[in-house]
Amino acid sequence: MRDARGFTLVEILVVLLIISVMVGVVIARFPSFTQDEEFLRESERIRLVMELLRDEAVIASTEYAFVPDKDTYTFHVYNEFEQGWIESTQAPFREHTLPEGLELVLRVEDTGFSLTPEDEETEPPVLVMSSGEVTPFELYVIRSTDRAERVLRADGYSRLVWEGEDEEGDD
Repeated sequence: MRDARGFTLVEILVVLLIISVMVGVVIARFPSFTQDEEFLRESERIRLVMELLRDEAVIASTEYAFVPDKDTYTFHVYNEFEQGWIESTQAPFREHTLPEGLELVLRVEDTGFSLTPEDEETEPPVLVMSSGEVTPFELYVIRSTDRAERVLRADGYSRLVWEGEDEEGDD
């Protein structure tokens, strides 16, 4: 009888099957690179549009508002004649729907300031004033697949910054 030196074909196939199942499970748990790009692109879009809105408010001497929902956000313009907020239809301040898998959570510091009479509609959560001031807030952009998040902070006066990034970063 000969000495067996090596593995049988069945043993090799079983090992390959186990390895492929393990790799499939590990890869399925990690978000893809396209999800990362989309997450970063959408969150940066919010920051850039908010900065543009602040500039527009100063130039046009108009009050604006940012109204986020779970998967969309809108911008509103204060109409002095009607004494109320009107949803903006001007690009890029139109309603924007986030890609599937992204959501927004807003935390606003209470300032006690109001442009509308108390008995009328509720005030939008984030105001962008014609002076360039913004209601202090934290906006969480969350990827639902792995709960990764970026936090956009506004202190009311300086530029909007992502948590963990310095304010001098990209002026």
